[in-house]
Amino acid sequence: MIQQERELRIYDLLQTYRVMRVEQLAAELKVTPATVRNDLTRMMRNGLVKRVHGGAILAKDPSTAYEIPFSLRRDAFQEEKQLIGRVAAGEVSDGQTIILDVSTTVLEAARNLRMRKNLIVITNAIHIFMELCNCPEMLVILTGGMLERDEMCLVGPIAENTLRGFYADKAIIGVGGLSLGKGITGFGIAESEVPKVMIESAREIVVVADSSKLDRVSFTATAPLEKIHRLITDWHAQPGQIKALKDRGLEVVVCGPNTHQESTGRAVPTSGN
Repeated sequence: MIQQERELRIYDLLQTYRVMRVEQLAAELKVTPATVRNDLTRMMRNGLVKRVHGGAILAKDPSTAYEIPFSLRRDAFQEEKQLIGRVAAGEVSDGQTIILDVSTTVLEAARNLRMRKNLIVITNAIHIFMELCNCPEMLVILTGGMLERDEMCLVGPIAENTLRGFYADKAIIGVGGLSLGKGITGFGIAESEVPKVMIESAREIVVVADSSKLDRVSFTATAPLEKIHRLITDWHAQPGQIKALKDRGLEVVVCGPNTHQESTGRAVPTSGN
């Protein structure tokens, strides 16, 4: 794991176990205790954890701190998210109306949409709005709403009512977790209703999720698997996970470093693989 991925995993473990010793974290992450101490020091400086004798706890009460900070999620699994984003963007055609949520992986998709023509993009994510607002042949609509500062997104009834006023060809949604039993789940309470409205406001639902999100259940329920049309994930996903999802009727696109993107956006092996 790179540094950001280790910190994301440490944060996740502390949410589950409340307090962990350095030796426990080192064993879980398969690194030295010195590496863990350095990671904890960086996380403490960023206000994410508190050091206790021999270990660490979250800076906030784990019973309420469900949201993994955007700064950690943004930098983790970058290669996977960049490839997933390119493939997801390849499924968007000129002239379509699309909804983009606040996910870090959806942000990668947005970065690959800058050259599209006659596209209408509706989003509650300020960082996605800023990414696309200067594209001359694109209409970008930012919902109103209450500012969720940690995520830099707009939430609440105003955001939800704005989304209900549109009907999109496609919604590209990120998730906190995806499982057979619980469907897609998210983190924060404040923003949990917005993706539900996005799903109801689009004809086709594409979920983008790196493989760390599979077989994982987060805090808030978003939608059952039956609401999703397609999952785009990365090459680290286990074959058993993919088969189980396909058996439930979900279309799964697995993209990897040796894939390219057809005009339809479907990830396929490059020649010679």
